[in-house]
Amino acid sequence: RDQEEDPEDDTAEDRYELGELGSGLSGLRITPLHAVQLAATLSDGMMREPYWIAKVTNAQGKMLSLPPLQAPKQVLSEDEAARLRAMMVETTQRGTARRAFHARNGRMLLDPVRVAGKTGSLSGTNPTGRYEWFIGVAPAEAPTIAVAVVVVQGEVWHRSASQMAAQVLSEIFCPRGVCDAKAA
Repeated sequence: RDQEEDPEDDTAEDRYELGELGSGLSGLRITPLHAVQLAATLSDGMMREPYWIAKVTNAQGKMLSLPPLQAPKQVLSEDEAARLRAMMVETTQRGTARRAFHARNGRMLLDPVRVAGKTGSLSGTNPTGRYEWFIGVAPAEAPTIAVAVVVVQGEVWHRSASQMAAQVLSEIFCPRGVCDAKAA
């Protein structure tokens, strides 16, 4: 939506805009960092400020102090987070990400580590392509890892966002070919 438009104007020009209005997403954007922050909230219901910097040093190698992180904020109860994770396990076991998390013979690729996930897709123009995404946490029962993957598919593609997430989680939980929730 243009900033000059009236933010209270809830009229839709086409079916896509009508869908945005109906889902509450009108005018919103999300980044992969925000998506993984939302996924991490599923561990215990706490929203945490994301950070990537472990330490900062000056040219002489002296450690500089980092700004303090904001305290986590409770946005879901632990019970609500657990119920959401249980529902999201269905996505990787029987839903839209099932093939990415199972071998052709039906065996779970990360067994015994269960993954709670959510998939999505839409078409975009910057760059042009089909945007596929996957967010999730593992192990689903007591998450220690949150993952967000966005893949922009062109006309020809070979791996979905769910497959990329499964590969990342396999590297974390199955370092020697045997999966273990404690490996993370």
